[in-house]
Amino acid sequence: LYEARLSRRVGSSRRAYGYPEWDGTRLEAGSLLILGEQGAGDEIMFSSCYSDAIARAGDCIIECEPRLAALFARSFPKARVVGQPRRGVHPDLVVRPDIAAQVHCGSLPKFFRLRADAFPRHAGYLVPDRSRANEWRRRLVGGTRKRLLGISWCGGLKHTWRSARSIPLQLFARMLRIPDVEFVSLQHDDDGSAARELARLSGSPVHVLPEVFADFDALAALVASLDGVVTVCSTVVHLSGALGATTLVLTPKQAEWRYLLEGASMPWYPSVRLFRQSRSGDWEPVIEDVSAELARIPELPRSE
Repeated sequence: LYEARLSRRVGSSRRAYGYPEWDGTRLEAGSLLILGEQGAGDEIMFSSCYSDAIARAGDCIIECEPRLAALFARSFPKARVVGQPRRGVHPDLVVRPDIAAQVHCGSLPKFFRLRADAFPRHAGYLVPDRSRANEWRRRLVGGTRKRLLGISWCGGLKHTWRSARSIPLQLFARMLRIPDVEFVSLQHDDDGSAARELARLSGSPVHVLPEVFADFDALAALVASLDGVVTVCSTVVHLSGALGATTLVLTPKQAEWRYLLEGASMPWYPSVRLFRQSRSGDWEPVIEDVSAELARIPELPRSE
């Protein structure tokens, strides 16, 4: 039923390339064009199938959101990666005799993820720039033994249930009162004022690094430098989960389909743990559960 998104009259995910649709089999000649669609978080999630597609189809070209291009190029070195904004098509990909078929990235799971046991128990399928990650670590903690946790408290846009997956700062700050832990804002649309308010409310340092949001390669390096991530349902879940980072997700009762109806895990990301609301709008028990989990951080092994 998910394929219906491509034929909607309004808001279709279909890209304006006209190659034959891939049937999931190996191509005898030519390349498979994998098309990005929807938001960056969706692309990251569906890119968990890219290695499967490359192994089965052979030569692949990945068209993606430009901010993902460098990260995808490192993560899928056997493919050619082309960055292209959603509002148009890449001129070099429109008429190419070497492209034999195309597939929208959201259609790949119908070939590779039809059963629960088809989801790999990976430790991260996106590959960060390790040297940049090490630089972030040195910059943020120096020679100290402090822990670093990434945080994000607002998810989505107005039309994508932002109100249901965002937490008031006063509540969110309760989780941040942990000794020897510093926090790093992963909230892309905060100018720093909300992070400063969280620091004031919690008494814990909150680093604000606006330069990392220019592209996902920089953001991935930052996430890779952390000891874990605490976030609401947002693109941060997909990026940290795809990197194999320990991630605690505060999840609304009516979450999107990718979070399933129940349970504490997501098939897409083995390193992600879900803390669900039992009643819509009631974050108090979720905050308490996550706070109890975070209280264990000083006793846990430190990330290297």
